[in-house]
Amino acid sequence: MTAFRIPRISGYFSGTGDLFSALVLAHFDPATGLAEATSLAAGTVHAILRDTLAHSTDTVDGTDSDRDAADVDRVVRRMRARELRLVQNAGLISGKSARAIGYSWSGLWE
Repeated sequence: MTAFRIPRISGYFSGTGDLFSALVLAHFDPATGLAEATSLAAGTVHAILRDTLAHSTDTVDGTDSDRDAADVDRVVRRMRARELRLVQNAGLISGKSARAIGYSWSGLWE
């Protein structure tokens, strides 16, 4: 078994699961295997999240459900402020750029 670590990015981002799944499928090659595709997908998603956060206009912190219930527009503001920057990162998405940003399998549990 192999594992790798990516630093956690706090906050709410909508669509990350869909993006990750699409990238795993796009990068999958039977010759290199699922581990390689997953590594590339995880690195790409993380880079997009970092870029999204850097350009975010989000001034609302956290995802506290009580605060969301008290302010019905809060969820919408959070979602709009953290919309994934997919178009702006098209080059990253279209290539195997995860290696270039430093994410790879570490072999911790091989």
